[in-house]
Amino acid sequence: FLLVLRFPIAYDLIKRSKWRKHKEKDAIVTKFKIGIRPKDKMDKPQLILALYSAFPSFLRVTSEFHAAVESIRSRSSNGHGGFQARHNLEHRRPLLGGNNTGGKPINGSNGLNKGEFSRMAGAIGKDINITAAKLQKLTKCMKTLFDDRPVEISELTYIIKQDIAKINKQIALLQQYVRDHKKNNRQADEHSSNVVVMLQSKLASTSMGFKDVLEIRTQNMKESKDRREQFMFSSSQHANIPAANSPLYNTQRRNEHQNTDFLALDMSSGQVQQQQLQFIEQQDNYIESRATAIESIESTIAELGNIFQQLAQMVAEQRETVQRIDANTDDIQTHVEGAQKELLKYYASISSNRWLMVKIFAMTQDKVILVTGGYGLVGKAIEWVIENDQGKFGKMEGEKWVFLTSKDGDLRSAEATRAIFDKYKPTHVIHLAALVGGLFKNMKYKLDFLRDNLLINDNILHTAHEHKVKKVVSCLSTCIFPDKTTYPIDETMIHNGPPHDSNFGYAYAKRLIDTQNKAYYDQFGDKFTSVIPTNVFGPHDNYDLQDSHVIPGLIHKCYLAKKNKTPFVVAGTGKPLRQFIYSRDLAKLFIWVLREYDEVDPIILSVGEEDEVSIKDVADAIVNAMDFKESYSFDTTKADGQYKKTASNEKLLKYLPDFKFTPFETAVKESVEWFIQNYDNARTGKH
Repeated sequence: FLLVLRFPIAYDLIKRSKWRKHKEKDAIVTKFKIGIRPKDKMDKPQLILALYSAFPSFLRVTSEFHAAVESIRSRSSNGHGGFQARHNLEHRRPLLGGNNTGGKPINGSNGLNKGEFSRMAGAIGKDINITAAKLQKLTKCMKTLFDDRPVEISELTYIIKQDIAKINKQIALLQQYVRDHKKNNRQADEHSSNVVVMLQSKLASTSMGFKDVLEIRTQNMKESKDRREQFMFSSSQHANIPAANSPLYNTQRRNEHQNTDFLALDMSSGQVQQQQLQFIEQQDNYIESRATAIESIESTIAELGNIFQQLAQMVAEQRETVQRIDANTDDIQTHVEGAQKELLKYYASISSNRWLMVKIFAMTQDKVILVTGGYGLVGKAIEWVIENDQGKFGKMEGEKWVFLTSKDGDLRSAEATRAIFDKYKPTHVIHLAALVGGLFKNMKYKLDFLRDNLLINDNILHTAHEHKVKKVVSCLSTCIFPDKTTYPIDETMIHNGPPHDSNFGYAYAKRLIDTQNKAYYDQFGDKFTSVIPTNVFGPHDNYDLQDSHVIPGLIHKCYLAKKNKTPFVVAGTGKPLRQFIYSRDLAKLFIWVLREYDEVDPIILSVGEEDEVSIKDVADAIVNAMDFKESYSFDTTKADGQYKKTASNEKLLKYLPDFKFTPFETAVKESVEWFIQNYDNARTGKH
């Protein structure tokens, strides 16, 4: 039976051999079963050689068995040590511990040896599959209640039980190996734990199948026992029938024929009883063997229960590990959320103090900032902020500011512009210089405004590119927007249509700065950008009554009315709305754009739509700041011009949501005070 279970080739040879009918075959099988136990690990060639050596007188009579033995011997001597050497090597190789490294990981790693772990897990999986195949064979042996093979079933049950116990120990060793060789790789550790759990599940499934088979076997044996008891009870009833009622024991008929030639069977009661005793003894032996088998099955089920307990303990440990992993995951998530909150707080902190980072960066590298048009309204405001602001907009260490005037050179000339750059070697440029003028001047000299501003802008940008200037910030104007548009206007609407015909020369020249900025960036990667301020006013403005903007013109006009004690008359109805930005606020925003704004696309610098004021509000603020006591009125016969041209500062607020603009009344008061104090040096024109 052992041959049938483990070595089908040898069994097939024996089955077909001549000695199969030998009278001593029972003794041979008994001797073979005693000499080779299921625990012995012998492969097929070894088994054949063992049979060949143990039973030469019986096995050698078969020519094909003899040929098989000779073939195995020849392969053993010619194949680099043959299967015996390979068998010895395999038995010398332990399940755990690696090759000859003392159980240490390969390549000096402190973690889990992937190759060793895979080999161990693969061996366990292979053993589980082999055990499952044996279990399937055991199931086939117990298909019917009457045609089973008890000896073969017992052998298979013993082998499967031993295999399950061995595999259980191997899984325990593998689990311990995983614990002892953990490394700082969460995915690898989880993978190893999952493999162990999978092997445990497969073994548990196989064990459950084995248990089910044993329970079926037990039930079959109990049913067989019940049937035999019923049979024995029926047989005993027939045996107790009186002999007189049987024709064989009819004395009268025997006496009648005793003198004739009648042949009668003489079956004494002793012989019948002996046959019955032999039959009962056979039944007792069979029942005893069945009882022994049931006891073996029950003990096997008990052992399986212990294995299940061990597996349950392993699964519980894995569950605890998973729970710890889940808890760690929750902790990690909590920590990540806390870290995210702290990062957001830190980001909010540094966002409000970005000037500190800029200042630190500025300390590590010298900057030369060249400001063209440095003598104008915005240029003077930037100079004042750099020298007087004690916060993030003030002058930083390592910065050198150069404010150009028209005396430094004609920017319409490429040679003069190149000479200025060669002299100061700027790293950054704020470009404010332009040919500007009032409405009538723009209408009269459209070509001059176009050509001169094109030359100035092109010379500045191209020379900055040649000198590898890191950044250029140019100043545009709201007059560049299309004449026919929707409100509020924003940065995306610059090129949506032609500007107003009255100043198209100046407007197109300024528009092309945006086009050049994008071209320099696309082709060379130059960081050239631009800003679009709304109506600017403040100290150092142009107060010429014939060529000034609305606020400086009204300041000058009110000043003269107070001085001459004449009425202060404002042209128009005073109803149009405008967004005015104080020049020193604009200067701070220019400095921010230079240091922190990284886009090439322009950005509108303005107060919000809600801060629009009417021309009447402007006149009232000037009268109050000037302390004008005379009468003032509005000349409604004069045109008001465009009612409103609101610009959106949404993009600016995304970058600087907390920027504080100077209140309009305060800005007007400071502008009036500066004008009064600097009247003799202000740009007032003829009056």
